[in-house]
Amino acid sequence: MERRCPARNKRFALQSLTEETFQTKLRQGKRPSRMDLGAIAIPLGTPNGTTNAVVFGMALMNARDSQLNLLFTPPKFFVNHDMDAPPWWYFFKQPAMYIDGFAKMGHRGLMQFTLVPENGPDFYKKHEDNFRDILAYVTSLRPPEYTVPIDQTFASRGKSLFVRNCSQCHGTYGDDWSYPNLRVPLDELGTDPVRQTALTEEGLKKYADSWLAHAGEADAQQTLTDPDGYVTPPLDGI
Repeated sequence: MERRCPARNKRFALQSLTEETFQTKLRQGKRPSRMDLGAIAIPLGTPNGTTNAVVFGMALMNARDSQLNLLFTPPKFFVNHDMDAPPWWYFFKQPAMYIDGFAKMGHRGLMQFTLVPENGPDFYKKHEDNFRDILAYVTSLRPPEYTVPIDQTFASRGKSLFVRNCSQCHGTYGDDWSYPNLRVPLDELGTDPVRQTALTEEGLKKYADSWLAHAGEADAQQTLTDPDGYVTPPLDGI
């Protein structure tokens, strides 16, 4: 997933670490791990401190049917779309997951990243309550308090500018906060489209039809299979 971390590690280089570890294992005659082999098809994040984690879920979902039974499928190659990991505390405001908001927020969506072959369908039914607790925990997180002295004159000037120019997309703050959850089309944003195009409509439909999205149940989640842009994030903790 677009993994979230309260303290983002800007020095961590997962791709380089995996490649160098694999080379060391080869020299020592040791067997490669799943991560070593998976990195051949799944880019792990090239610039230091970024993540390509959302593609892990798509790759793992590719090898499952709608009830999460394991399928034998040929490996697929995925497009690299490195991103900074957003902080966990965005969860308490956002009703959907991921930068394009294609998946409704829910505990089952968090389980997508445990779809390793050892975990069969029974694992997910057995551990649903655990992931309900995980979702409740991450939803409870808030950003740390800002401890640096604030120039109130500059702050009041900045607040009026923010309310006038930024709040319609990023929301308002304080005790009576609001968050619009606004998805802005890419042609309006004018930003890099690779994150949107890297996840195919076929892959999004597979997720939408799966147990992870409550397919076939009365409380089925609404999953977008053709999001047209990126959701403006809240700015808590910035």
